[in-house]
Amino acid sequence: MNLLNFPALRDRFMPTGSALIINPIYAGGGDRSTGLKVRACLQTMGFNTQLLPIELPPDINICELCDRAIIQTERLILDERTRSVIKAKPLVVITPLNKSTCRAVKSILATIGRHLRLTSDRLLVINEMGYCADDNATTLFQSFLNSTRFRHVKECTLGFDSAQEQIGYMRLPDSELAEIEHNHQTGIDKFCDSLNIDINTENSLLFFSYLSSGEPLMCALNFIRNSSIEIQAVDENHQHKAFHYVFVLRDAPEEMADRLADELIRSPDSQFYIPGQRVRIFHLANDRLELDKSSENKPDGHSMNIYLARQTLPMSVFRYFIRLSSLGAMTGDNSFSEYLSIKGSLPYYEIQIWKSKFVRGLWQMADKSGINHLKGFYQARCFGEYLPPDKKGIPQHYLAMTRIDRGDSDSDKDQGAMTEHEAVALVKQITRRKHEFEAKLLAQDARKIIQSICRPVRRKRLLSRPSFKKR
Repeated sequence: MNLLNFPALRDRFMPTGSALIINPIYAGGGDRSTGLKVRACLQTMGFNTQLLPIELPPDINICELCDRAIIQTERLILDERTRSVIKAKPLVVITPLNKSTCRAVKSILATIGRHLRLTSDRLLVINEMGYCADDNATTLFQSFLNSTRFRHVKECTLGFDSAQEQIGYMRLPDSELAEIEHNHQTGIDKFCDSLNIDINTENSLLFFSYLSSGEPLMCALNFIRNSSIEIQAVDENHQHKAFHYVFVLRDAPEEMADRLADELIRSPDSQFYIPGQRVRIFHLANDRLELDKSSENKPDGHSMNIYLARQTLPMSVFRYFIRLSSLGAMTGDNSFSEYLSIKGSLPYYEIQIWKSKFVRGLWQMADKSGINHLKGFYQARCFGEYLPPDKKGIPQHYLAMTRIDRGDSDSDKDQGAMTEHEAVALVKQITRRKHEFEAKLLAQDARKIIQSICRPVRRKRLLSRPSFKKR
């Protein structure tokens, strides 16, 4: 199969009004949410859609993964609606597709073919945002594409790099954004009341984060340090408000609260030590609130409450917290896209190694924006582990806002850094113009590209448009 560059060639074909969306779910709820967004996008175009969510958990061998995929697929295609969509010669969509586990997706297609004849000749693959696969995974992926029986294949990748023909971000449907806007305050009030938490956003500032790495401590500390500087630059009344930090942690260690307390309130020599403030750290444990660590002996002045949620929040509550947050930190594809949709601005970002290409692209775009120090600003807003090009090892990336004029990593002695007051003044200058840069990213709504590729033919007319690659 020869995969041609989009949109170099235009292919004439007559699509049907049905779409089968195969939705591999690797970890968390983000993959499922991506599938739902794609389905909603196609439904607005009049497609009769069916979603096949297939759980493919990480950290198991590929043979077991394929077996699980087969069992789930056989169960799902017994549904009468699924069978009717497959019989209607649908557009087949796979999203998101993790290149390293595409063999399991091949098993899904083969299983469908054994039970029902999948006669569609069009396959649309929507890859993760800026996914950075190794050579072996890329080879497997190309082999997978070449092995399919589809005559027309279109591969899309989420992201903002136009040179790489990336298609943007999956924006939330307008109806869901309207629901969030209408219900967010009431929804958060009910959630907080159930845990006896008082987060009054009129008299306090909310900072909401979702972190999914296995070692989130440094990411959380970096977010607390840098967001405290940024909020001084954008909120003139910050000194009269309490700070509430809510961290949703997928794989947080049990000692997370104790380690946070060591860095923030027990160790004056720590670079994250907070003097002169009352800091309290809590666990949100299902239906109760547990006080873990507190600086009770500090003077009653500016207060900071930190809440650690080591369980999954309901999706609606997650989105309401984003809406109410002053600043937020996200990770992966889905939470990043939801923050962008709800807030209309970029969040802080936890880097996973396989997202290195994405953050590097973001920094390069900021560097070319013509806005002084914007690249350093977004470098300070990204934290975690990343793999730089042409280098071995996995360096830790944590950059303080006090060093964004230099653009280098933190050092133990932090020599040459700005004072906090100087950093606030510089960030204030940057934030006056950063909306110009972010507006260009917000305009890259992937739904528009997907609709241009998949638009059904009206009145049996043949359309010519950027579409599927013919082998």
